[in-house]
Amino acid sequence: MTDSDDDQILDRLGQALSGPVPPIDHVRVRRVSAQATEATVPALSGPSQPSRRRVLWMGAAAAGGVAAGVTGAALLADGDDGPITPAGEAVGDLTTPFGVEAEARVIA
Repeated sequence: MTDSDDDQILDRLGQALSGPVPPIDHVRVRRVSAQATEATVPALSGPSQPSRRRVLWMGAAAAGGVAAGVTGAALLADGDDGPITPAGEAVGDLTTPFGVEAEARVIA
């Protein structure tokens, strides 16, 4: 297959997917254009500068986020990444037909 074959296939695909284009409704275009020119943008409400209380709350939230991140990093940096296995006596192993393996233990 060459590039010209690809181009022909893409052209045929585009023709098959494109539908007929409806004629332009000039009355509707004028009506929508008039509505767009009459529309006004609403003024932004609220103070332009955040209040002192809002700044304090944002600072407290940021400090809490930093504290949570530092605490999480300290807990994760413990270094003990070994598997958690309960102490106990092995009872048996089970393998299902679906390939799921299970292990049972008796814990005193």
